[in-house]
Amino acid sequence: MKKTMKLIGAALIAVAAFSLAACSTTMAESDGPAPAALQGSWTLVSWSDSAPLPDQPITLQIEDARVSGNSACNNYSGPLTSDDSAFHVGLLATTMMLCADDVNTAETTYQGLLTGANSWKISDGLLSLSKDGIEQLQFQAAN
Repeated sequence: MKKTMKLIGAALIAVAAFSLAACSTTMAESDGPAPAALQGSWTLVSWSDSAPLPDQPITLQIEDARVSGNSACNNYSGPLTSDDSAFHVGLLATTMMLCADDVNTAETTYQGLLTGANSWKISDGLLSLSKDGIEQLQFQAAN
């Protein structure tokens, strides 16, 4: 019994250590705020996927060096590294609400496109996120 408790304790300490190490890596990744033009609230208006956008809005909030929002059903947040053209979202934390299958599919698609983006630009008031020069997501400023 004592040996089992020691093993469980050691396992918990190891999990805690790995969790802290993961947090410190994520935080180092997101040093410095995003450019001022990126900061604010955005609503998705189009994406490169062939599936239609869900009826529920998908939102993106950029504040300092973090992204957050709602991906049609669940909320998400994560670190952002960006400069005048580069854009990289790290590992996302999400809520885990029960959603309809089509909404789950939309969320998976959106989050994949968001975390895969590596550049950004704003043109005609629309924020475009691209991967290797191919536009993936397009947002308009939220009111």
